[in-house]
Amino acid sequence: MSALTCSSCGSSNADGLVYCSSCGALLEKSSPSASTGSTAAALAKRRSVRVEADRPPAPGLFSRIKALVIYLFWVALGVVVVLASMEPKTNGLREQRIADTKGVLQRVFASARFTPAGIPQSVINSLLEEQGAYSPESTVRLIPLPVWDHARVELLQGEVILRARMTILGRSFHLSETFRLQGGPGAWGLQAESASIGLLDIPGYLIPVVTHLIRPAIFANYKDLESLSTARTLAIRSGLIEFTSR
Repeated sequence: MSALTCSSCGSSNADGLVYCSSCGALLEKSSPSASTGSTAAALAKRRSVRVEADRPPAPGLFSRIKALVIYLFWVALGVVVVLASMEPKTNGLREQRIADTKGVLQRVFASARFTPAGIPQSVINSLLEEQGAYSPESTVRLIPLPVWDHARVELLQGEVILRARMTILGRSFHLSETFRLQGGPGAWGLQAESASIGLLDIPGYLIPVVTHLIRPAIFANYKDLESLSTARTLAIRSGLIEFTSR
């Protein structure tokens, strides 16, 4: 008994059947060679249909735009991280390390009661250098907190530039903020004017964020210089703070 091959699914059926026992298609009787040819053609057709069904649809215009936007976002984010971690150029002046800065400040503040006194920029930077790195203890063991170090100030005419390095997860970011002297006798203060992280200038509405980030770099020595806010006269000159106390 010869077998009939279904031209639709390629299944083998017993001779005498009218419909395929697998797919129900009408069986056509043919010669063995024709049957073999039709079977091969049917299998090739089924394979072609399956390949076309498995092939993912071509992306539409919206999908392509979305993919491009996501790509550009990650590229821009990478550029921002690189620029933020780069160290900006400074004047490169080397300052002499001042010994016993606490004692120097005490003598300066004592003399300011009688005559105008001055605190050189090198004294402030020596004080910051003695402070060393600052890192608060994390309340959650697995969450590391930043480390602040290499804090320095630069005194210009009427301005103070504070620079510090913040390291977190092994990556360092260089913070810089410029303050301008404001106020009057007994109520002096510093107003933040501009800020940057690495080579990126920070917009005005984000300057308070940088102020919050950079403050821990001078937190330990903040009280040593806080009394300057109550001075009778106060002037910031290039490399020097001149004042008289009340």
